[in-house]
Amino acid sequence: MRVGDDPGYIWTPQRLGAGSFGTVTLAYRHEGDAVWRKTAVKRISLRKEMRLSAVLEKVRCAGREVALCRRAGVSPHVVPMYEPWFDCREGVIALPMDAGDFSLEQYAVHCGFRFPPLVLLSMCAQCARAVAHLHRRGVVHRDVKPDNFVVNVFDTAGGAGAGGDGGRRDARAPLVRILDFGLACGVEEVGQELKRCVGTPHYMAPETLSHLCDCDVPAACDVWSLGVTLFRLATGVFPVFDQDLTASWLPANASSACLGVPHLRSPWPRVLERCPAPW
Repeated sequence: MRVGDDPGYIWTPQRLGAGSFGTVTLAYRHEGDAVWRKTAVKRISLRKEMRLSAVLEKVRCAGREVALCRRAGVSPHVVPMYEPWFDCREGVIALPMDAGDFSLEQYAVHCGFRFPPLVLLSMCAQCARAVAHLHRRGVVHRDVKPDNFVVNVFDTAGGAGAGGDGGRRDARAPLVRILDFGLACGVEEVGQELKRCVGTPHYMAPETLSHLCDCDVPAACDVWSLGVTLFRLATGVFPVFDQDLTASWLPANASSACLGVPHLRSPWPRVLERCPAPW
């Protein structure tokens, strides 16, 4: 991570998102001659933190996100991160990444959740390839949802191999890529990380809704969230799970704590206590 002013960016006033980490701002990255690439820059502010421990925690989380993004490597369905930097004057850690045209959620809402069957199938396949790629690289995303996929609506080349990983993409379908590794972890960390309740409630696997769960199911939690994502993309609504049916889906050798998780209504007060930010 370099230290200094922003290395060749033109900033815009457009804010793409915000959260407890800071803000995401639209900028344009200079790539030589007259080429400027649309870029989303996550800005993590350290200036307002009064405690050294809070500053160090934000620095640790930023470094962790960069490391996991690099670990994910190169894929047509993973948003690349450019060189991060620390702005001394602003007291901000900046994590720049390629910006899409819309989030997948925004795009689906704009289209009224109505897509030609082959386009829908292509977008779902791209989401699945993105998650599968992360798992092959030993990365568990832990917050798979439409808002964490971006689409490039004008990148509709399609054709053989255009979908990445040997897949095809329908010529009318946009390019779909996954981003935001702020809650991600490596597979080797899962034993301790599952003790924390993280993610977005509508998309969280039942196992993650229990603070007592000791099941080692890292990839399965992402797959559950992916399934909810694809269901919403196809229907525009969230799936409604019957309690008994959900319980029957859990592994037969799951712990007693996990077997109690399918009571999806009861954990919500605890989830909201641990996740106070609006969602």
